[in-house]
Amino acid sequence: MSESNEKTLRTALLQYVRAMGMEERLMEAQIKTSWAEFIGPTLAKKTYVKRLDKGVLHVVVDHALLRHELRFYTAQWMERLNAELGKPLVHEIRLL
Repeated sequence: MSESNEKTLRTALLQYVRAMGMEERLMEAQIKTSWAEFIGPTLAKKTYVKRLDKGVLHVVVDHALLRHELRFYTAQWMERLNAELGKPLVHEIRLL
């Protein structure tokens, strides 16, 4: 398959995903898949992405003290996530 055909297929698939209202689910899957790499191995053992719902990323943290401490990093994470996703999809990170 040529490079231009691949781009056309990619574009068509992305248009289909958007038309079906599945873009947020696709991005959620992408975030979940890359979470350990994004957050680092130590924090990945203590956190996981529960869901992405209407721009709010729900992240479960296994300890209250750590949850409190991580609140200071959510703005930076949100900026990095949106940069990696290529669009401002995450508007809030809610630590649970």
